[in-house]
Amino acid sequence: MSDSVSEVNRPAKPPVWNDPVYRALFFQVLVLGIVVYLGYVLVSNTLYNLERQGIASGFGFMSSTAGFSILMTLVEYSEEDSYLWAFFVSFLNTLLVAGIGIFFATILGFLVGVARLSNNWVLSKMATVYIETLRNIPLLLQI
Repeated sequence: MSDSVSEVNRPAKPPVWNDPVYRALFFQVLVLGIVVYLGYVLVSNTLYNLERQGIASGFGFMSSTAGFSILMTLVEYSEEDSYLWAFFVSFLNTLLVAGIGIFFATILGFLVGVARLSNNWVLSKMATVYIETLRNIPLLLQI
């Protein structure tokens, strides 16, 4: 007797199109399909237009002569070297500049941090003004 009563009082399961779980899953799959289709259209249209205009794509140019000089190099480089070698030389230059920047930024940050913790009121306030000024200026404006 109790089984029949519990079955009568149980709410009916909603249709699939009204169930929030299935509806959410359906719309996620639909949006994913649309994004994949738009990506396919974008790539195929780009490849078609590049081929139609005779523009070569890819990295085949990396073996051709660069034809430009790089002023500061850590390794030997000339204008007759390939684009791949120019890329490598530029990468080494970037690593050098980044390393120097990290070194001096660490020293400056340590000194300003110690100055902010200083018992000297003027030094502490100058460090606070420096920190708060740089923290509130967006990075793109600092460059």
